[in-house]
Amino acid sequence: MTALPWHERRKLVERLALSGDRWQTSPATIGDGAATHAAADELGFEGVVCKRVDSPYLPGKRSPNWRKVKLSKVQELVIGGWLPGSGRLSTTLGSVLVGYYDEPGGRLEYAGRVGSGFKDDQRDVMQQQLRRRATSPFDPAPKLTDAVWVEPDCVAQVRFTEWTDDGILRQPVFLGLRDDKDPKDVTRE
Repeated sequence: MTALPWHERRKLVERLALSGDRWQTSPATIGDGAATHAAADELGFEGVVCKRVDSPYLPGKRSPNWRKVKLSKVQELVIGGWLPGSGRLSTTLGSVLVGYYDEPGGRLEYAGRVGSGFKDDQRDVMQQQLRRRATSPFDPAPKLTDAVWVEPDCVAQVRFTEWTDDGILRQPVFLGLRDDKDPKDVTRE
């Protein structure tokens, strides 16, 4: 059956009516990818798996006929510190520590660290641009021994997959700085 196209294999699997206490045949739809994407986002799913309906099954091989489309969110966050990198980045900024205000101008809450998405030249420029301070601007302060605390006056645009139960970003990626946004207005969306 591996040579059969996906849509024919799928019909055969559905005829088996497989279902158990802890497993089932996952639902599938054909077409209307935009609606499926929107529903997955609304339900808080990590993403959607897309398959070509005419594709054969290739055991043990990666195939361009199957794609996982990850869902992501974008949020502005205030930079309140940074951590040195490791390896070749040990002498420069490795990740920024970000947060958001619980209300405009209120308490700055820690939301995690962002280390992906930087270009090498951005790291050096940001390290020079961020104004150091002696204490954490976050309330409560995260317990980070190597942190370099900075004045919370820069806003970063960050893409991420979700918020954890502890209010920390999951899989964050730095997209750039926002000079059009007042840091005091940055709240969790």
